[in-house]
Amino acid sequence: MSTKASFPIIALVLLFALFAAGVSSLLLIRLKAGDMFPVYSSLRGDPLGVEAFYEALEMMPGISVERNYRSLSDSSDGPPGRVTLFYLGLDPDFLKNSPSGVADELESLAKKGARIVLSFRSQPFGGKTRPGKFTDRDFQKAGKKLQKSGGKESKADQPTKSAGQKWEVSVALAPSVKGLESDSFTAHLEEPVEGMPPGIPIHTALYFKNSGAAWRTLYAAQGRSVLVERPMGAGSMVLLADSYLLSNEAMLNHRLPGLLCRLAGPGRLMVFDEYHLGIAKSPGVVSVARRHRLHYLFFGLIVVAGLFLWRNAVPLVPPKPSAGDSVHYLQMDQTDGLVHLLRRNIGTDKLIEVCLDQWEKSATKTGSQPGKKFGQAGEKLKSMEKEKPRRSVVEAYREIARILKDENRLT
Repeated sequence: MSTKASFPIIALVLLFALFAAGVSSLLLIRLKAGDMFPVYSSLRGDPLGVEAFYEALEMMPGISVERNYRSLSDSSDGPPGRVTLFYLGLDPDFLKNSPSGVADELESLAKKGARIVLSFRSQPFGGKTRPGKFTDRDFQKAGKKLQKSGGKESKADQPTKSAGQKWEVSVALAPSVKGLESDSFTAHLEEPVEGMPPGIPIHTALYFKNSGAAWRTLYAAQGRSVLVERPMGAGSMVLLADSYLLSNEAMLNHRLPGLLCRLAGPGRLMVFDEYHLGIAKSPGVVSVARRHRLHYLFFGLIVVAGLFLWRNAVPLVPPKPSAGDSVHYLQMDQTDGLVHLLRRNIGTDKLIEVCLDQWEKSATKTGSQPGKKFGQAGEKLKSMEKEKPRRSVVEAYREIARILKDENRLT
């Protein structure tokens, strides 16, 4: 393949590389903005995400932070005991319509020593909850199972109690707040606690009611609890009516480190659940390669692919002539070949001398004796060489021919 023929291929590869770089830069910009992720996701970097809180915990000495992309039912052992699990941005109907399996798994983790933090999405004042709407992945699975069975659950899947009934708590929406001029108000600390702020901003009409004796109200507004906590086995559970307090916007405008420390608890491992928001990871080729550290294998494949393209674009050997190319062949016989061989290996000034030596050797092998005149011709040529070093081959040849001619006449 000639250079002109390979130029379009090289140009096409460069254009494809530029296109891939442009698409990658656009995706990186979108990922950096974070608006493609759900609200209150730790992967979201805009005001509605919680990435700032996640990264702040990462910088804390002695604290490990992780994201969970799998359902709790898919995990055989689940997170370790001393862990804080954040379930943020939940639907208000979580306590009422959540499948019993989800509540049982969260309760089991709490009893093993985990701290479960459940926070809900902001709700407008004067609105109504939407009972029976499945928003989370676990809820969607339960809803599809009900539809396939015609609305009848099997005994194994039929929940005896909802999460709110199990935990003795429910939610409601406040119709209005006295003296409220906007969709935000301040909830006050019920009992003095060291390090806790006296008031927190609330941007939701959601509050907790009918809480049992095990629940402790930390913050309330006009008798409506917005932050409650209770022990549960070796661990504890926290319910927060407004996820705004953990958002990136709150980290900028209403940063409350005392409240955040209370929510995080004493655990050394913080886990932000992303699965209930619809973000899941399925093991694929890239994840397996990353787990087994096969980065260099991919780099090697890329190098081999590049060498393959280069080999086909620029061959290492001269290309074979095509059928249309005119080829000229030189017609030579053995004598012509010998002449070309002698010209390559014997200089012009040594030609006569080499010929005399070869003639003497050949005469000796055949048993014939060189003539005296020929010997005299050789000696004379040597003497002529001393007198005239730059004599021509033609001149030397003529001298030899004259001497040999005289010898033949005598004989």
